Amino acid sequence: MKPQISASDYEKTVKFIVKYTGAGDQTPRENIQTAKWERSLKITKEGKLTNTDWQSDKEKFNDVKIPVIPGYHTDKSIIPGTSVEQKDIKIEVEYLKNGSFVPVNSQGEPIGDKKQYITDPADSSKVLMQEKLPEIPGYEAPLEKMDPYNADKDQQVFYQKIKHNLLVNVDHPNQYISANEYRRTVQFKVEFSGADEQTPAAVVQTGELTRTITADDEGKIIKDGLYTTPWKAKVSHFKDVEIPKIPGYRAKEKIIPGPRVEDHNIDLHITYEAITNKEKQNNEAKDFVQRIHFVDQQGNKLQNDQVRKLSENDRKNFSVITTPVITGYFSINKQIQVKNSEPEISVEYFSLGKIIPIDLDGNLVSASENGKENYIVKFKNDPHDPSKVSEE
Repeated sequence: MKPQISASDYEKTVKFIVKYTGAGDQTPRENIQTAKWERSLKITKEGKLTNTDWQSDKEKFNDVKIPVIPGYHTDKSIIPGTSVEQKDIKIEVEYLKNGSFVPVNSQGEPIGDKKQYITDPADSSKVLMQEKLPEIPGYEAPLEKMDPYNADKDQQVFYQKIKHNLLVNVDHPNQYISANEYRRTVQFKVEFSGADEQTPAAVVQTGELTRTITADDEGKIIKDGLYTTPWKAKVSHFKDVEIPKIPGYRAKEKIIPGPRVEDHNIDLHITYEAITNKEKQNNEAKDFVQRIHFVDQQGNKLQNDQVRKLSENDRKNFSVITTPVITGYFSINKQIQVKNSEPEISVEYFSLGKIIPIDLDGNLVSASENGKENYIVKFKNDPHDPSKVSEE
């Protein structure tokens, strides 16, 4: 009986199949290579089947470069072609979706859209370094470019909030910053005590200081920032404070010079002391009254006396007295020096002269003005100098 022979006994086709998965509709079709095995069969006279060795039409399948799909990557870029065997060889390649750079703030909170890694167009197993990270308004990326750590994992990118230097002052307020930080009211207070019910009320003056400060977007003050200035007062000094005089009492101070307006309050206290009867008597004994009379050549009083109350120390000195202007009279000197020890001093004035016109024979010349005789001209006082007449 002759052996039964089918085509598979002397030829067969094997496949090298690369199957792709994971990229959805973008998944490539299978890559299939084939190889053909053949041999010769012979039936002897005796009816036995003999054959030659199988021979393949190729020794090795070709390498398979894995197609690049944007947004996906594989674990290798090439499937090496294996030696041809008498069986099918099947290799599966899985596409994995690329991860993304995720912009986050310092607390790890997302602040912008993800940026998916870019697959290398020449190598499906690689993702490219991100040459430019996403721009997030108000934030700054940590680096200009970044390389993903893991191609299929999202990677947080910590952005720093951009802090602007803001100028804040009276003219440029900020909703997050109290006005006390750039405008301040201080006071200079003088209080009194010791005079019982006659004690004066406190004298209080206020001053305003302003400055410019530097703050960031969140209202945090930046010390010694770009726009920061020292405190500056609108008025450099407070006014002097004259200590009120109270009969029967005294204070050591007569006047308090106004201190410089600084960025703090200034409080002073003045204490009155009662004057004893003995001190009053001593003070009264030391008082000395000097009267200065202003008279004409006949000793007639031209103006009220000038009365000067002098202390014992004053009596040892001289004083310079400015003589007043008295209409129709003049003084020889604008100022006179007097002894303070003299109780009575008289300053003598002289009548101002006249201009009387006469002719060559010595006769009075008359002139008529508005029907009136007008021939005598009186000198007028200089309003500022009792020793001169007006040139008008």
